[in-house]
This record gives sequence, C-alpha cells and structure tokens, in this order.
Amino acid sequence: MLEQARLQDEQDFQAAMQSYTEQMVEWEKLKSMARRILAGEHKAYTEALVEFNPFVDISDLGSSINFTVHNAKLVECVLKVSGKQIIPAEVKTLTASEKVSVKPMPKGLFHGIYLDYLCGCVLRVAREVFALLPVDTVLVTAVADSLDSRTGQTVEQPVLSVAMPRADVALLNFDRLDPSDAMDIFQCRGDFKASRKSEAFQPITPLTPADIAHTSGQELSFQNLLTSVQKMREELKSKIAELNPSSPAPTPEINPTL
Repeated sequence: MLEQARLQDEQDFQAAMQSYTEQMVEWEKLKSMARRILAGEHKAYTEALVEFNPFVDISDLGSSINFTVHNAKLVECVLKVSGKQIIPAEVKTLTASEKVSVKPMPKGLFHGIYLDYLCGCVLRVAREVFALLPVDTVLVTAVADSLDSRTGQTVEQPVLSVAMPRADVALLNFDRLDPSDAMDIFQCRGDFKASRKSEAFQPITPLTPADIAHTSGQELSFQNLLTSVQKMREELKSKIAELNPSSPAPTPEINPTL
C-alpha cells in the first residue's frame, strides 16, 4: 500500500509539473506578445487578433471579417454581414382576445432593423479591436448583399464605411444609443436616407486610410482651428438668441488670433 501511494504521488507530481511548464510557456508567449504590441510591432497586432479571435461571436451570426494593420495607430476591418435572413420576416402580436397574430413585417420596419443590425456589427468590431489593441482609430467597412441595378443581380458590395477614433467611441452609451444614429458622430460613408426610401443599401466607395481626417488638438492647423472657433461662435449666438428672443443677441468677443 505504501509503495502504491508513493507511485500515485509521483504520478500526480509529474502531471502537476507538466501543467505548470505548459502554463509558463503560454505565459511567456503572451508576455512577449504584449511587449511587442506595446512597442507597436505590426506582426504582433495580427498575432493577437488571430490568437484571441475577438470576432468569434460575429462569425456565429454568419458574418466574416478580414483585417489589415496599417500602422501602430490604425487597423482596418472589412466585415461581411449576414444576409437579410438574419431578421425575422414576420411580426407577432397579441390581439385583444389574447390570440397570437402573425403578419408579414412591413418593409420599412424590416429595413430599419436590418440597418441597425449592420451598424451594430460595425460598432461591435471597433469595440473588440479597441479592447485588444492600443490603436487610436479603427476603420470598418461593411459589405452586404445589395442589388446591382446594372445587372439585376444581388452581389456583395460595400455599403457602409466608418472611421472610429477611440476617444469618440469611449463617449458612447451603448445601453441607450441607436446604432444607425450613432454613425452621424463619425467620419462615415453610407447613404441611409436613400436606403430607407429604396429599401436597399446603396453601394459606396469605402474610406481609405488616406481619407481619414485627423482632428486631434495637436494636429489641427490654424485654419481648421479658426473654422472651429467661428462655428462655436455662431452656435453661441444662436443659443443666446433662443434665451432672449425679444432682444438682439450680443456678439461674443472672440479673438481667433490668440
């Protein structure tokens, strides 16, 4: 019995040592990756995206995604969203007699829900990248099945392209926002108004890294700064006029040359 217990103890010790060794190897690997990411190494960014696969939930919805690391501050993602089958085609309601009524979903409502789904996926991609990598901006282009009016065929076309700075995304309240309305905050290409009328997404030319506007305080040119001050001045005058409708609004003293 004693010899058997010693043998079992040795087996348990060897198993524990093997587990410890494997965990140490994984820890060293992750530590090395983290250091390379903090150093801005592009390859490490790609390795982290593959290793942790933050887009697995989006893939479960039937979407696919490709990403390109342009530099230490910018990652670009191309997202293929699921087709319209992701949205129910029927609306179920409870009648006054407590019976379930099933009707086809109105086309306008259907398209509005699908639009929010599209924008929600774009926002989800940006949040996942920001949570994983220390980038400043994520450029996301959504590709959806869209009608090609030239051929009458449904083809995959880019329909939404959004450049999302980390600072702007951090200010969003995701518990209360409307995904399609949130797109107005960012530099964006996507004709939502035309889409609502035609009930089909309009193809666009995606944004490129060269198109992204840099408007941080350190990068503002004097002319851009002057334009921003003048815009704020006009907004302030309008607010004062609303508060004092019976008297002329005073002109704020702003010296743009300071």
